[in-house]
Amino acid sequence: MKMKRLSYLLPVLAIALFGLGCKSPERKGEPVPNAAAPSGLPTPDADLPPQGVSRDVIYARQVLRNLNDAKSFRVAMLVPSAAGVINTTLDYNRVNGLLGKVTVPTDQGAQTAALYANQNEIWFKDGESGWKDLSDTEEGRNFNAIFQNAFGYQSQYQSTISDTATLLSKEQDPNVGCTRYAFRQSSNNGSEQTFTLCVTADLPVYLTINGPFGQIEIRYRDVNGNVDVQKPV
Repeated sequence: MKMKRLSYLLPVLAIALFGLGCKSPERKGEPVPNAAAPSGLPTPDADLPPQGVSRDVIYARQVLRNLNDAKSFRVAMLVPSAAGVINTTLDYNRVNGLLGKVTVPTDQGAQTAALYANQNEIWFKDGESGWKDLSDTEEGRNFNAIFQNAFGYQSQYQSTISDTATLLSKEQDPNVGCTRYAFRQSSNNGSEQTFTLCVTADLPVYLTINGPFGQIEIRYRDVNGNVDVQKPV
């Protein structure tokens, strides 16, 4: 089935953008820490916060918040599906926008689509076709809502890691050189969700989430690095 519409990319790119975080309306007077040079971060060794929320949960939330506040990063994501593995790459620059590509397995072979977005524009490219401006379409506005919520500039970060999330294990990943935290929590529909977050220098290296067809894997690199995103049209 040939990919023709932006809606094919929305769920996949949304996972890459959000990870396990989202935005909520801004609350005045709450400063957002500088992700480029985090300081005073809560750590797993800090005292427990009020309401008994796990210190490991607090730390994991801060790590994902640092990514959200970053000026730039690159993402590579693998999402198992009924048809095979969906492959996604995404480059993000807070000033210039994001450029993402999704490759989906189909009966006719792999189909690829690309998307460019900034605060005002949404452009879409399906296969070998040219770039199309979808800024004033319903699909474009739907993605713009995701984009604005994920990196909303006038919003306050709020993680979707539950207050009741439980740490299952903490260990070093020697292959990558990061500390891997494994958690379990209940999702909104009451089902159990497990995920891991591997961390170095208070930033995520990779995130894995158990999905309906297998483990979703999201890897981050060049956080706050030189990621040059340019409008492709």
